[in-house]
Amino acid sequence: MGFFDGFANSAFKKDSEGRDLFFPWGPWSSGFILKSEDQLNELRSFRMKTFMVALPAAIISMEIVDEIWGTVGILSLYFLGYYFWVKKLTQDLARSNVKMKPFESDQIFARKTPLKTLIFFEIAAIGFFSMYVWLLIAGNQTWIPFAGIGLFGLIALSIGYMIAVKLRNRK
Repeated sequence: MGFFDGFANSAFKKDSEGRDLFFPWGPWSSGFILKSEDQLNELRSFRMKTFMVALPAAIISMEIVDEIWGTVGILSLYFLGYYFWVKKLTQDLARSNVKMKPFESDQIFARKTPLKTLIFFEIAAIGFFSMYVWLLIAGNQTWIPFAGIGLFGLIALSIGYMIAVKLRNRK
């Protein structure tokens, strides 16, 4: 399983009765009770495909559009589309009282993603974090270094946590 599989799987868990639950908004809301394995696979595929489009689109938009509003616009379109698509896919599903705990999706992501992949992305996140620190030290006083430091700092911390979970579970 790769990085995108880990991302796709991080929104699913089983409840105490063994039912599959879908958490499209992570630990910030209750989940939806899935009716079948086919539905689970459809939603997992949906999450993987949307992320495979959104990640490159965000990166490309940051390179092509100099202004923050272009990137914000493209990401807004992604999240708006995700919201309405999730609403459509879950309209007939019952809500569960079970909530996903904070960091639980990171733990699921860690279990489903190869250690080498997590290490690769940790190195990349630290590299980008360092680049934005360098931009700030070099005198770039725009919002970009601050946003990059915040974003990639959080990503590095999150992936570092996933690596720790992965190593702890290997024993």
